[in-house]
This record gives sequence, C-alpha cells and structure tokens, in this order.
Amino acid sequence: MSPRAERARTDRRPGHVPAAPGTDRGTPREIPEETASWSTSSGVCQENPEEGASMYARSRTWNLDDVPAPVRHARSAAVSTLAEWGLAALADTAALLVSELVTNAVRHGKPPVRLTLSVRDGMLNVGVRDALREPPAPRPGDETGGFGLTVLSALAELTTTPLPTGKVVEARLRLAH
Repeated sequence: MSPRAERARTDRRPGHVPAAPGTDRGTPREIPEETASWSTSSGVCQENPEEGASMYARSRTWNLDDVPAPVRHARSAAVSTLAEWGLAALADTAALLVSELVTNAVRHGKPPVRLTLSVRDGMLNVGVRDALREPPAPRPGDETGGFGLTVLSALAELTTTPLPTGKVVEARLRLAH
C-alpha cells in the first residue's frame, strides 16, 4: 500500500471520508467532503477479504454559486463522476435527478447551492443543499413546468432534511447488485 493510501486509510478526523483509489479531487469548484459539514457519508464501509478489495463510501460535493449555467455544470460533473466511480449505467437517471434538483434550488431556493453525490449503503445519493428552509412544494403542472417533483418521486426515493440554515433535498437510487 502506498504511503498516501495508508494515510487516507488511517485518517480518523471527524467527518473524514477517504477518497476512492485513483480519484482526482482537485477540480476548482469541488468542495472536499470533509469540509461539507452537512454530509452524512462514512469512511471505509467494509473489507472484503475474499476478493481482497475494499468498499469505500464515496462522496463528492460541488459549490454551484457563481457558476455560469449551474444546472449544466452540475449535470456534467455528476455524469463524469459516475463514470469515474464505475457507475456509468446510472448516469442518465442521475443526470435527470441532478437537473431537476439543481433547477429547483436555483429557481426556488436561496444561495449557497451545493450538489453532493455519494454512494453508501448500496445507494447512490444525489443531494442538493440550499439556504431556504422551506421544503419543495409540488404545484400543478402546466406548459411552464411543475412536473419536476412528480418525475423525481417516480425515479427515486425523495427526502427533504431541514437544516439550521436551509435544507437538503436528496434523491436515492438503489445500486444494482
């Protein structure tokens, strides 16, 4: 094991999540998960001695404030991250979830807006945080929209978690076994 991998494996800082092997966490708008205090991801999930491989909980967070075309940026970041994590099969559904969640946060929420993708407990979690405490409210659909929450609920398990300074709306997709 390389010295860097050993440090990541043994790092016990509160909230620290080791990076998955081979990942690049240096993108400019990416926020290291250990600074995202609302993240609920954990570190190493389990050792699998039969296969000699470790299963990591993975998490990546992006700041979408002051980004031109934040929905497009978020969708692109999500698709490339899922490909990097070997979850490209979920990219189309995740891109739709990201688009709807980020659009709602930008249109109806309040900055700062953050996107977090995480894998834990056999689920892909797509979470968007904004500073408005009110949960998203469905509205009757018409030619201008209003179908987003209905679509999200049909594709994934949807939850809203209130925070002291806003909320996280999260869509969860089960990973195929």
